[in-house]
Amino acid sequence: GEKMRTICVLLSDRPNLIGQTSTLLASQWPSPNATSRRSTLSSHVKRKANKDELPCHLVLLDEDSDAVVAHARLQPASEHSGGTSAALTSVVVTPPRRGTGLGRALLR
Repeated sequence: GEKMRTICVLLSDRPNLIGQTSTLLASQWPSPNATSRRSTLSSHVKRKANKDELPCHLVLLDEDSDAVVAHARLQPASEHSGGTSAALTSVVVTPPRRGTGLGRALLR
């Protein structure tokens, strides 16, 4: 098949993608309270005063459909790092696209 064209964006730059991102996360970590997950993700994204600060949520989009196909969360590696190092706390790829290299693409 044809290779998917993707683009990586900060979720804080595209809050309209919170719903799709919540659905993706729920596919990995099912929860009886999907509304709570969406609300928590929304509050994390919207309360950021500085978009360059950690933690942050990155999403990989299919350029043709604008669909969220992968998500990663970065947070400070330690409270003493001064923002100079990050820890990757999750990478989730939509189930139909797992094994296609999207997780690796998101990390680049």
